[in-house]
Amino acid sequence: MGQSLFIVWRESVEALLVIGILHAWLRQQPAAGGALRMLWSGVAGALAWPCCWPGECCRPASGWPVVPASGFSAPCWSRPAC
Repeated sequence: MGQSLFIVWRESVEALLVIGILHAWLRQQPAAGGALRMLWSGVAGALAWPCCWPGECCRPASGWPVVPASGFSAPCWSRPAC
């Protein structure tokens, strides 16, 4: 469990570094307004992904995801939180 948490932490730090580098580089570009919006919408989408993908927030005790056969069973705002 500790090794898994360390890997998640390391990957999260790496993602934050990449986002920070891209943000700093885009801020220095003269016409990067659209690119900055795309960067932050990608970040928002990545953060929203676990709550909008079926089975990611609603796991049984076994830990395996529950994916309904019909695809998306409910919008993410109507699902219980993790």
